[in-house]
Parts: sequence; C-alpha cells; structure tokens
Amino acid sequence: MIGNLNEDKWVTMIEDLFKAGRLTSHQCIVYNKDSYIKANTERCGCQRPIRHHSFDGDISIKDLNPKDWNVKYHTRKLERLIYHSTPTRKFLRCSCESKDDIATLYELMRSTCDIPKLIISVYGGRMHFTMSEDIEKEFMDSLADVAITPGTWIITSGLNNGAAKLIGEGISRLRALTDTKKSSTLLGISWWGNITRKTRRMVLNLQKDDLPSDHNRILTDSFFTFDDKDSHSLEKNHTHFLLLDDGKYRSQYIKNDFETYRRMISCDDQQQQQLQKETLNDINEQEIVKQQQAAFAETTKYPKEMQRSDFVNYACEVDASHAVTIIVEGGINTCLAVLNEIQIKRPVIFIQGSGKIADVIASLIELTAKNEHTPPRLPDQDEIEHNLRRFPMRARTEKEHRKLIDQISEIMHPSVRRYLNVFRIHNELNMKQSIFHAIFKAHFAQLDLYKTNSNTDISDRNYDIPQKLHLLELAIKWNCFEQAADLLSEIQYTVKPNVLAKLFQQALKENRPAFIDYFLRVNYDPRRTLDLMKEKQISSFERTDSTVPIESDNIYNSQPLTQKDILAEFQNQLQLNERGLDLLFELYKKPFHSNIQDSVLKRELQLIKPQSGTELDILYSSWIGSFMWPIFTNSSGSFTISLKECCSIFNQFGKYFFCCKCRFFNQNRNKSTSTYSTLAKIIQTSPVVHIPRLTEEKIRDGTLAEESIQAMLRDLLYWSIFTDRMDMAKVLILHIRTRICAALSCAAILKHRANRAATNDRRHFYKQQAQDFENYAIDCINICYSKNEQKACELLIREQPLYGKITCMQMAISSQNKLFINTDCFSQVLKRIWYNKISCTDNSFFWILKFIISFFTLGLLAPCFISYYSAEIIGIHKPSDHQQDYFDQCKKQKTSSENDSITNKIFLSCQLSNAGVNYYTKYNDSCSFKWQIYLKKIKDFHECPMTKMGYHFIAYIWLLLVFSYMVLFKLVPPIKNKKHEYHWTEIYTVVTISTMLIEYIRRSIFYHITYMHESRQRLFILRILTEALKLIPFSLFFLGMGLWYGSQRVPSLFTTARIILALDLELWYLSSLKFITIIKILSPKVFMVRNMLRDLMGFLYVVLICIAAYGVVSRTMINQSKMEFTIHSIFANIFHAPYWLLYADSDDERETIDNLTASNSSTGLHAEVAVTHVLLAFHMILFNILLLNLLIAAFATTISKVETNSKYFYYYQRYSITQEYFEKPIIPVPPLIIICYIGIILRLIWYTLKQSCKDKSQIEKDKYHVSGIFKMIPIDPEFTERCTAFEHAATYDYARHVVEDKKTKRSI
Repeated sequence: MIGNLNEDKWVTMIEDLFKAGRLTSHQCIVYNKDSYIKANTERCGCQRPIRHHSFDGDISIKDLNPKDWNVKYHTRKLERLIYHSTPTRKFLRCSCESKDDIATLYELMRSTCDIPKLIISVYGGRMHFTMSEDIEKEFMDSLADVAITPGTWIITSGLNNGAAKLIGEGISRLRALTDTKKSSTLLGISWWGNITRKTRRMVLNLQKDDLPSDHNRILTDSFFTFDDKDSHSLEKNHTHFLLLDDGKYRSQYIKNDFETYRRMISCDDQQQQQLQKETLNDINEQEIVKQQQAAFAETTKYPKEMQRSDFVNYACEVDASHAVTIIVEGGINTCLAVLNEIQIKRPVIFIQGSGKIADVIASLIELTAKNEHTPPRLPDQDEIEHNLRRFPMRARTEKEHRKLIDQISEIMHPSVRRYLNVFRIHNELNMKQSIFHAIFKAHFAQLDLYKTNSNTDISDRNYDIPQKLHLLELAIKWNCFEQAADLLSEIQYTVKPNVLAKLFQQALKENRPAFIDYFLRVNYDPRRTLDLMKEKQISSFERTDSTVPIESDNIYNSQPLTQKDILAEFQNQLQLNERGLDLLFELYKKPFHSNIQDSVLKRELQLIKPQSGTELDILYSSWIGSFMWPIFTNSSGSFTISLKECCSIFNQFGKYFFCCKCRFFNQNRNKSTSTYSTLAKIIQTSPVVHIPRLTEEKIRDGTLAEESIQAMLRDLLYWSIFTDRMDMAKVLILHIRTRICAALSCAAILKHRANRAATNDRRHFYKQQAQDFENYAIDCINICYSKNEQKACELLIREQPLYGKITCMQMAISSQNKLFINTDCFSQVLKRIWYNKISCTDNSFFWILKFIISFFTLGLLAPCFISYYSAEIIGIHKPSDHQQDYFDQCKKQKTSSENDSITNKIFLSCQLSNAGVNYYTKYNDSCSFKWQIYLKKIKDFHECPMTKMGYHFIAYIWLLLVFSYMVLFKLVPPIKNKKHEYHWTEIYTVVTISTMLIEYIRRSIFYHITYMHESRQRLFILRILTEALKLIPFSLFFLGMGLWYGSQRVPSLFTTARIILALDLELWYLSSLKFITIIKILSPKVFMVRNMLRDLMGFLYVVLICIAAYGVVSRTMINQSKMEFTIHSIFANIFHAPYWLLYADSDDERETIDNLTASNSSTGLHAEVAVTHVLLAFHMILFNILLLNLLIAAFATTISKVETNSKYFYYYQRYSITQEYFEKPIIPVPPLIIICYIGIILRLIWYTLKQSCKDKSQIEKDKYHVSGIFKMIPIDPEFTERCTAFEHAATYDYARHVVEDKKTKRSI
C-alpha cells in the first residue's frame, strides 16, 4: 500500500479499511501489458485499447467477445490500493459497486472532514461551456464563500473543466484576496477511466517495486503534477478525489447502458405506482422515499452519476445533512440526474444563462409559473420543443429527442415543482440566498407532506429540530435572513432557550445585524446568553423573563409584595448583569472577523482583553473621552484617593471649598442612577438589606430589568463599533432608547480609531463612518427639535447615566462634531442657558436698554424691567419628598383651598437639581409674600451667565487700568535706606490677580472632580502645554512683583522686574480678547488671528533661514574682521540688518556696501563688494516678492477655512464661555469673589457644629452652593423617563428606516 511519509487520518483509515476488505480496486485481466506489441487498435470489453492494459500476469482468457465482458469474471482485485495524502489534497482509487462501498467511502471522508451539515452537488458544465461574465463571477464568488463555511461539502466531477474548474478557481481567488486559512471540503468524484492517460500513468507510477520498503511510502509530491491546460486532468484546488474504478474505461459512455435504460424506463411509472399502492398504508413517508429511490436506481441502471447521488443520500441519512443540487449548463444525460434528485425530493437549482438544459428548464419554469402565488401548469410539447430549439444541444436521434421531451415533462410536473428553483443574475436573491431559499422550500414542502400523511397538528414539529438548527446556523453564516425568518418564527417557542442563545452568539460573532435585530425584537435578553449556553441551573428566585414585572407572579394574589421577593429580584438582576459582562469579556477575547484588515487594530485587539468593569471603564474613557464618569465603578466619592488617605478633614474641606455643590450633586445622582455594585457586596455578606425606595419602585414596575438590558446593549454597541461591525451598530442603536448620545459615542470611537489607523485608507474609512454616525445623530435631533423644541433642548443638555453621566453637548464638543454643533437645537440650548431664567424672545433695542438699566442698578430693577420665564407645571398630584419642603413654606400663608392647589402642582423646576442647569422657574404669583419672589428674581438675575460676564468684564477692564497706572506711575526704582510705601494700586492688583489664580485652581479641581473637561486636549503633552500657557501671566506677575520688592536689597533687579511686569501686562491685555468671542461677528476673527499665528510660526522658520543665509554670507565677505564672537555682536551684525529687508528697508545695508565701494582701494574688497551687491538684490526679491506673497497666500487659505467653519467656531467658543460663566459663583468679580470662599468656610464650620443636632437631609437642604455644573441633572426619575420616552418615540421611525434600508442594500 502506498501513502505519505507523514501518517495522517486519511492514510490510516484507508489502510484499516483495505485490511478489512472494505476497499477494493479492479484491474482487467483479459490482456496484459505485453499485449501492446500487437500492432492493432482493437479495444477490450472494458473499452480500453488492448495495448494500454497494465496487467502483468498470464492471460487465461482468450478470444473473449467484448460484449460478454463482465466485472466479476474478467477483473481481479489489486493487491495494493492507490491513494495519496498531502496537507492540501487527498485522493483514492477504488471501486464502488454497492451501498456498502458508499458507506465505506463516506466513513473515510467523515474521518478527515467536518461532519457535513450541507452538501452541494454540482452537475453539468463539462468541457467547453461558457457563461456570461456577471453570472460566472457570482457563481465563483458565492460557491467559494460557501465552500469555506464549516460543515459544507461541495461535490463535483473533480476534473479541470466546466463548473468544477470554476469552483476551484473561485476558492483559490478567495483565499488569495482575503488571506484566509479556513479549510474547505471540495470533493471530486469521477471515474478512473474518465481522467487522461497521463494522469492515470502518474498515479500508476506509485506502484513501482523500487519505492521505499517502509509500507512503500512516497517521500515527495513530485509524482503529482496538475496540468492546467488539460481539461481531463484533476483540478488542483479540490481537496479530495474519489476515483471510482470498476475495471472499465470511460464506462459512463457505454452505449449498452443507455439501451438498457431505454428498454426499462417505460415500466418506471408502473413500478412506482404499484410501489406506492402497496406501501402507503404500511410505512411512513420516509420509507416510501427510500423505496422509490431504490426502484428508480434499479430500473434506470444509470452508472454515470448514481454513485454520487447515493453518496449524498447516505450522508443525509446518517448525519441528517441538507443537500441541494445545482445544474450548470447540462446536456441530454443531465435530465436523468434531475429526475433522480426530484424523485428523492432534493431541491435542484438551475443556473439560468449557463446554457442548454439549465436554460431550457429555467425558461419553462418562468413560462408556466410567473410567481409563487400562481399555480404551476405542465408545459405542452410545443413549448418544450420551442425551448429546445432556442438552446440547441448535440445531435440526437428522433427517439432520443422524444425521450428527452418526456423527461422534461416529468421534471416539470406540478407535483414536484416546489423542488425546482432558478437562479437569475438580476434577481433579488444572490447565489447563496438562492441555495438557502431552495433548501427552505423543500423543507416546508416536506413538512406539509408530513402533516398530510400523519394527520398531526402542524405546530407539533419537533421531529426534525436538529435539521432546523443546522439550517439556521447556515443561514447565519451566509447571512440569509429573509429565507430563515419563517423558520425562526416557527422554532421560537418550540426549542430550548439555550438554542436561541447559541444562535444569538453566533450572529454576534458572524456580524449578522438582521438576525440580531430579530432576536432583540422578540425581547431576547442578551445577558442570559452564556448562562443558557452552559445550561447553568438558575436560582430558585430567578424569573424566566427578566422584562416581565415581578407583580405578574402575584397578579391574582391580593397580598402585598414582600420585601423578600423584592430582594430576590434585585439579586437576580445583579447576577444577570454579571453574566452579561462575562459574555462581553468573551467577545473581546475573540473579536476578529474577516473584514478586519487594520494591523494596528488587530494588535490593539490582541492587547485589549478586559476582565473587569474597571478595565472597561478605562477603555471607554480612552475611546470616548476622560470626561466620562466610570460606569462599572462606584464613583460617588469622586475626590482623589490620595487626599482621603492623607487626611479626611482636608478631604471634606477640599470638597466644600473647591466644589461645594459636587457633594450634593453626587448624592442626588446616586439616588437616580442604577449603580448596584455596593449593594451587591452587601447582599453577599448580609441576608437582610434595605433596598432604596427608587430601586424598589423600579423592581415593581419592571424598569430595573429594562435599564440593565439597555446597559448591555450599550456595551455591545461599543464592542461592535470598535471591531468594525457598523451595520450591527445601527441595529443596536435602534434598540437603545437614547439614540442621539449613542450615535455620538460611536462617532467619537471611530475618530479615536482614525487617529490610530496605520494606513490612509483605513483612516479615511473611519472618518467616513464617523461622519455617517454624526449625520445619524443630526437627523435624530432635528426630528426631535421639529416635534418639540423644549424637550429637544433637554435631550442635549441633560446628563445620560447610561453613558457615564455625559451629555450630548459634551460629546459633540469633545469630538468636534462640527455639523452637530451647527444645528439649531444646539444654538437654542446655549441661548437658554446664557439667559438662564430671563426671558429673551428678541434682542430689540428696548430689551437691551431695560437690561442695561437693570445691570447698572445691580439687579434691583430687574424684576420690574425684565421678564422671566413662567413656571412650568407638568402635572398635578401629591408631591414627592424632595418637593414637599418648598410647598410647606407657601402653605402656611394660604387658605385651605389654596393649599390644595399648591400641593397638587408639580413644577418642572423641582425635578431638576439646582446643582446643574435649571433654567425653569417655580414662581408662584398667588403667594402672599411678594418680597420672596422679588428677592428670588434678583438672585436669578445675578445667576444669569450674561450678567456674570458683564460684571466680570467691567472688573477686568478696571484691573487693566489699575495695572497700567501702577506700571506707568508707581513702578519706580527703590530708594536706598527708605521703606517702600505700598500704593493702593499695588494692593488691589496683587489681591485681584491672587483671587483670579485661586479661582483658576478651583475651576481646574472642580472640572477634575465633576469630569467637566470635555474642551481640553486629549494628548497629555498638549494638555500640559495648554495649562502652562494659561499660568504664564500669573507666573510673570508674581515673579515681577517679587523682583520689584527684592530690588530694595539688590537694585539691579529692578530693570528685570520692570521688563517682566511690562510683558505680563501685554499678556493681560491680549487675554481680554476672549470677551469679544461672544459676539457672533467678531468671534471667527479671533480664530483667524489664532490660526494665522500658527501659520506664522511655521513661516518664521523659513524667514530665519533666509535671514541667516544672507547675514552670514555677506558678513563673511565684507565684515569678517570687525565681528566679535559674542551674542550681541552676532545678532547685531548677522540678524539685525538683514531683518529689515523684510520691510523693504535696505538703505542702511546699501549705505554700508557703498562706503566699502568708495574705500575699495584701501580695503581691497572689490570682488567681495560686487558679490554682496548681487546677493542683496537677490534677497530683496526673495523677501519682498516670494516670501511675503507666500505668507499672504497662507493667511488667505486660513481665513477661507475659518470663514467656511465660522458658525462652528462661534458656537464652540460660545459653549466654552457659557460654561465658564455658568460655573462661576454668583459673585464672579475679583477680588469680591473671595466673599464666596469665606462664606463657604464659615458654613462648613457651622454645619459641622450642627451635625449632632440636625439630620443630614436638613443640612444638605440649607447648603450654600458656590457654582453650578454645566449639565441638567435630574433628581426625579420621572423627568429622565419622560425625556427618554420622547426621544425613543420621536426617532424610532427614522432608526427603523435606516436598518431596513441597510437590509435592502445588503440583499441587492
């Protein structure tokens, strides 16, 4: 026996089967190898030329009539079996004469390949057939993609022609393009006599006696070469070859077999009818099919393709595989194969446009049944003959022609029409979808037949559940959702949950958005995936459906819900969240799919394998921005850990001093968000725990499970975006209720990927996708804005607990989403916050005049001159606990009827925390204490950011005037031995700038504590440089003042101090430009200046090179002996004079050169002076024409870019200004701002002393807040639910349209 040197399963299995006598191969013994000496071309009964026989024994049979040749008596079994095995392909020559041989061959194939779930048998397309380019491309690409699907076998003739060659070339091209290493099973079943003599001789060389003695194993693959030009050689891309040998040569062309078929086919119908009558009452439908198949095989005696068909049938019986037959072109004999396939109810697909029989049948199908709803009819003889003339084949006799017509009529019978399918290149189904559609049609046809014969309920269809699951797995692999939708609906309630979990996970990994959409639409909980797949035992208190409220268990029970049930459900949700995280961690371990081509992304994915919620927080922060609060980590105590470890008292002081509002802000957050990590630890250690009232309410109405599922969908969304599953991300956004922030988060992640992309094409791809998601968010917010302006503004500024307590505006500013920032809704939000509670419907002259009068009267006339927004009442019912305190004040002054009216009113302002944005009012005009409303309106006037900026602007201008006066008139040299007299300007300037520095430090720490640093640079180096530039004016001021005061002892320091203070005053003047950025016309001009300075810095390098070139060269020739090697001499001679050439001021330079020319006789520099003249003329042209025009062109480009994006620059700067002044204390004027700091310190001491006699809630209620947080912070969950419901309802149709449009494009 012959094999490969490296023993594998193929070799071992063949040897074992051969020893057991289950594998054999035949050799004709009528003639031997010496018979070739006879000079004749006669053929043996095996149809082989006599001189081509290879038998080496003695001839015992003489004068045998070729017609009497028989395999049983005129052949012998070979002593050594011919086979070969390499890592890429394997083949075997053997006989196949019975069902046992079929079973043996299938056992051999199954030992080396995956268990087949789908077998595709391709017939036709032999020799010189051709197809159109588009059909050929679709055929090659689709079947190549199908071939690399695990569990799929493709069976062809294995020869280097026709359909077999196209499939092999398609697989080779797919592997070359995608660099995939996926294995495939491409089996070629052909007759030994059907391959060329050269190929047979190559195989026979394996039987030489001089091969290695160790089981005669082959050392190399040099014996096997594939001839691409020979159409009857073996195709090189096939993985397995089964060369069937019964001792005959080209036995499929023996005329006697066809004569036998023609004699016996006439009784075929009678035998089948008799068989049906005898067995219909005794056996089931499956046995009927087997008997029909056996009868058909016995009567037809069709040796050409029957072995292949029997091989496929056996595989379907043993492993419940699905099979489909594809007809490409095809000739006269192909009809017999089709008849055999439909006899056993196997779907057949005809490739229309491939020619011959395939086009004939496809045309007849289209002619007799226009669509699936029209009952098919049997074509008449004229229609069949007409189509046979349209697609001619080789010449036929009259009997063959009539028999072909009869065969086509039998194929087109309406009873088997459901098993016939046609692939058309311009149809809505591609090749893969057509294959799957054919399988499903046959599947449901068998179901209907099963229902008819067994008289059972159609809902009870569990007899073929494994086959259905195999179909669904293939549907997910091939992305054939439309064909699998009916089957998904059928098995949704008939299979175990772990099956759905397996399919869901496969859809996630295979990137199948249509299937994910289906699972989520039927309320599948992704958190249960791993638990169901591993079939873990669910806790006794766990519900089968997490989305069903817990009251459903007690719907008929009048007893109230116990605390034990609530605790059990809460723990159930915690465990489901942990299982969801486990699924997420598993997805991050193996995130690759075939579309990922970015090497940097692959390396990053190899390193990113989060194993905890903390690691996920770090990832999200790096992808989206550091302004994102930790999602999985309990961050209620947001101050740094180091300060807590150093001193708890300093920690409390820091919280109160730097961000007094932050503590109240965090406590209100924790009441309204779903952070359960701390409670989870308590539950694990203590059996009895008190669940917060808000959480208990969510458990009762079922919203707690919904929030957890939304969090899981958010995590899957981030995973899909980071792994380039864009269409799946659109589906997940559809099922996330807060879609605007989700789309902006995706855009931020994609821009992060673009910055880290290794190639330009990937960078362009990520930027394009980021723009797509930004447009998605823009469309959503525009829809919301058109439906309700007020609620749309709330969507942008409210914090989103689901995304780490960020806002949509933060996301847009951080990612620089220009088009989103330019939306009308974004502008309206900034306007509402800028005016706060002041109503500004127009900016008319009279309104501005009223505001100026109110401003200069310190707001005392504001309640009389300025109109405020009216109170927003959203409902009438009993107020909650946090609203009751406000109503108690008014109830003391009212009658009983008025008390009822006040108590039942719910103001929108009461649902928002005063720690954040709250431009709603709760003025009650019916209150008897008018002075309370008056004082409240004065306070609201001063909390307006516009008012704060006005006071700050006046204070800043006053600071510049005082600082200028001090530098001009009071900055004098110290007098020796005389004490320095401090002028009030010095004191005011020092105190003011010191308070400004304290405010700057407070705001920096405030932003760090509240994560409100979306405007800062992402790169650490740029952040450091930005902060350093902001601190330069403070550093120079204190350094200059220190040197000034120190000059009393060291007088030489005064000059340095004066220079530093003068430069510092210059910086303070330039810093005042930020006040004009609020003006829409002037704001873009500031950006122009900033960007032109950036261009100028690059231009200065070119100027410096030119100046240095002229200065060094000219001074080398005319002034070398007069220079000294000092800094002053170098700059004075080399850089000073050439610098003025930039401004066309060359008088001094020409005068110097002319003086040297006049004294030429004494200096002897005639040549040097002449060269310097030429050099000066050249640099004058370079400086005044080239460089200056280049600078003008660069500035023009910069100005054009800024003008194009002027709207974006204005809103971006307005956001920063509005945020800055909104977060400033109510007294923003330095140095008066120190009053706020002193008041906070005194209140901290007072509250500390009163903690023993007052409860914590009362202390928090009376706390004085220094500044606000630039976001809308809900303290009532009803507000959050109302906003979320509005966003979900307003944007659902658009989101669904996007998903359905993607489905349509994918199907096309």
